[in-house]
Amino acid sequence: TGSLPNGIGLWTNIRMLTLTFTSLTGTLPTQLGRLTNLGELSISHNSFTGSFPFAQVLSLPRLEWIVAGHNQFTGTIPAANYWTLSSSSSSSS
Repeated sequence: TGSLPNGIGLWTNIRMLTLTFTSLTGTLPTQLGRLTNLGELSISHNSFTGSFPFAQVLSLPRLEWIVAGHNQFTGTIPAANYWTLSSSSSSSS
C-alpha cells in the first residue's frame, strides 16, 4: 500500500524489482531510469496512474522484461501486459 518513493533511483544495484499485487498507487517516479542494473520490472496488478515513464525505463541498458498490466496508466502504451526487450549486448566472443 502507498506509492513508490522518489528515492528509488538510489537503488542502483537492484537487478529485479517485483511489486505485483501490492496495492501501490500514484505515478511511477522517473527515477526508475537510474536503476542501471535492473533486468526485470514487474509492477502489474496495482493502481498506478499517469503516464508510464517509457523514455527513462526503456533506456535502461540491462532491462529485458517488463510486466506492467492491470494498472490505470494513461496515454499510449502497448496493448500487451508485458514486453520482452532484446538485449543490446552480443553473447558472441
